[in-house]
Amino acid sequence: MSIATDVLTKYFEAQKDLIDIEAVDERSAIISLPIHFSAHTRVELSVTQVTKDQFVISDMAQTIGELKDAGYQVKDTVRERIVGMVKISQLELDGNTLLRQCSAKELGGAIHEFADAAKTIGDVYLAYPTRPRITKLEDELKEKVRRTFQQKQYFYKEREIVPGEVEEHRVDFFIHPNGGSGLAVAVLGDPDRIHAEAWGFKTLDIKNKSKGRVIVGIVYNDLKTQEISRHIIDRMADLSVPASAFDSFADRLDALNISRG
Repeated sequence: MSIATDVLTKYFEAQKDLIDIEAVDERSAIISLPIHFSAHTRVELSVTQVTKDQFVISDMAQTIGELKDAGYQVKDTVRERIVGMVKISQLELDGNTLLRQCSAKELGGAIHEFADAAKTIGDVYLAYPTRPRITKLEDELKEKVRRTFQQKQYFYKEREIVPGEVEEHRVDFFIHPNGGSGLAVAVLGDPDRIHAEAWGFKTLDIKNKSKGRVIVGIVYNDLKTQEISRHIIDRMADLSVPASAFDSFADRLDALNISRG
């Protein structure tokens, strides 16, 4: 057995042990997956066979319930954003319930995509309300960004709301695209995996809406960041600046042809 096969086998065995499934009746079952919302609740899905080859997957209103429990008013605007977020996974929102229909052949992949979509909603809406207070290092990084913009004579705004294709996003600094590329910058003082994944979504959403006219930068504290979080940030952001390499920030702005605002 090759090392690749051995690793894959061990991984599948571990995942199988972490999955719980309970039959409701002859045609329905509830599956609990080792995928968690930001509130640490496992994602649970109902799978029902409606014909020989057709299945319906439901979150049993769990995702909307998590948002309501966190204090969100899940009204028209939030619902529209959720519909936009899950459209790519072929989910639809019926009342408070997320649903997906699929064939027997698609069932395995559909369950995975459904759970991933539900978790993404949880990450985007539930990660930041539980965020700890701003750290001293985060304040210091923001001050460094300000000084750089001022020294380079960029016209910027702070705490701006930037439109995305799915929803709006608040960033720490924003330079409007005016004769060059716009720049949206988020400063993360202690990004864990949840925050990194949330900003991965935000980055794509902003870039998709701007059609590439707005570059997304993330300045982050790499002294506390786990490797997986660093990898996500470095891969998703157009301009990824760890605190330990902040001296390169100004030169990288020049290379990206950032607008003066």
